[in-house]
Amino acid sequence: MQWSIATIRDLACRPRTRSDSLFHGVSVKLLQAFRNRHPVCAALIGFFVAPAVMMAYLGRWKLGLLYFVAEVALYFGASWAIAAATSTDDATWLANLALGAFRCFGSYHGYQLARGISPGQSFPWYARWYGLVLIFLVAPIAFTSLLFQSFGTAASSMYPTIRSGDYVVASKYAYGYGKFSFPFSIGLNSKVLGSAPERGDVVVFAFPPQPELPYVKRVVGLPGDSVQYRGGTLYINGEPAPKEQVEVQHNPDDQGGDFTIYSERLSGDRSHRMAEDRPVSDTQEFTVPDGHYFMLGDNRNRSADSRHDVGFVPEENIFGKAVLVLYNKRSGFDAFRKVN
Repeated sequence: MQWSIATIRDLACRPRTRSDSLFHGVSVKLLQAFRNRHPVCAALIGFFVAPAVMMAYLGRWKLGLLYFVAEVALYFGASWAIAAATSTDDATWLANLALGAFRCFGSYHGYQLARGISPGQSFPWYARWYGLVLIFLVAPIAFTSLLFQSFGTAASSMYPTIRSGDYVVASKYAYGYGKFSFPFSIGLNSKVLGSAPERGDVVVFAFPPQPELPYVKRVVGLPGDSVQYRGGTLYINGEPAPKEQVEVQHNPDDQGGDFTIYSERLSGDRSHRMAEDRPVSDTQEFTVPDGHYFMLGDNRNRSADSRHDVGFVPEENIFGKAVLVLYNKRSGFDAFRKVN
């Protein structure tokens, strides 16, 4: 279809139909209701967005802060308590049920507060649309892009350091900022600021075949290193990585069998724990190319890593350093563990 200037002008200037006028009238009334802080609008924001946003929308920043802290504490507290008190493998849905009840209460509170707002009442900047967008959208995106971001883990490939169900906090500034540091991979192709990963670091990176998937593994090989498993021993640049047996633990996924836990040292005096349920299979000798890293999971026999599917990981794919296990959704109060 050919669109001429005359056609566009005719469409723009055509008289409104009855349906157009009805839609316009409804839109104006809805917009006016939100501007005037109608009680129903406040309640809808409280339930479907968050009570903290609703309170800011009503100009009550202290209540907004209180609701934010209470909602976060309720979610994590309910998850820990429910997982500790029940045999369920995943307490998230029960925590969400508690959160829904909390939002119902908050929505009712906001509804009652909105009923007391007088017509023409003025509101502070943070209660206006641009203030809400800045505080509840722009600021969180900036925080998770520049400072810290949490990731959930569904597998035990990093056991015993990180377990299935752990929520891990990663430092986003440790290795600088690049393409995968920001939402939708809108960052630069090359890294800026930060430093290079060190051998033994636990890092978060974009899985090379599918960059939208975040992986968590331990850096074993640096650019130029040679890495090989031979006779059940890890060799880096021809030297065996020292390891010492610590204990025997039951399989955390209840699949039968036990794990032998070792204290392994990859560099200097820095050590960490790793697990084997049988001797690790021999591999070829891998030579890490420039600008890439060789990754292993701490659960050496149950990890998809640089030996298999992952391959060498480009430095620009690494966008975070795991620093803290926030909590585990499967095991109650097992929380706030430093990632070593």
